[in-house]
Amino acid sequence: METKASSEMLIRRCLSTLKSLIEEYQLELKVILITPGCNLADALTRVPQKWLRMAHGQEQPSQEVCSAVADSLNAEQITQIHHTTGHCGVKRTLYFVRRVNPSVPRKEVQRIVRTCQVCQSIDPAPVKWTSGDLSVENTWCRIGMDITHYEGRHYLSLIDCGPSRFAV
Repeated sequence: METKASSEMLIRRCLSTLKSLIEEYQLELKVILITPGCNLADALTRVPQKWLRMAHGQEQPSQEVCSAVADSLNAEQITQIHHTTGHCGVKRTLYFVRRVNPSVPRKEVQRIVRTCQVCQSIDPAPVKWTSGDLSVENTWCRIGMDITHYEGRHYLSLIDCGPSRFAV
């Protein structure tokens, strides 16, 4: 990392303090100040200017391609994170999974949470019904019934599903 003169002076002073402590306590360490021109790690981590120009649209990309790929978490690892975080649903599980690997898709976490037996026993997913018609051709062949509570009293509702739609 390149530094300005004042920052480099502070770094040199810190390193000299560290050297004096190493000598005083007779530690077997060696401290060397590496200048920015000799720092191999700095050169490896620096983004080439050509890539920056390509990113800003100033230059057309050539045949060279640079990419980075992160290993995706498998289903067992996502399940383990879901279990250790307390079966907290899709949103929170996705948060904890993405702290490990930000590229995990939401659909994968949803699939894991939907198939979790503990989560299903606590809060089962809503059942999707196929649309249809509950009416029948004969009167009083099928009825619908419900109990309602109002001001401490119970009320029974009874509805004919036949053509009359009679309610009691």
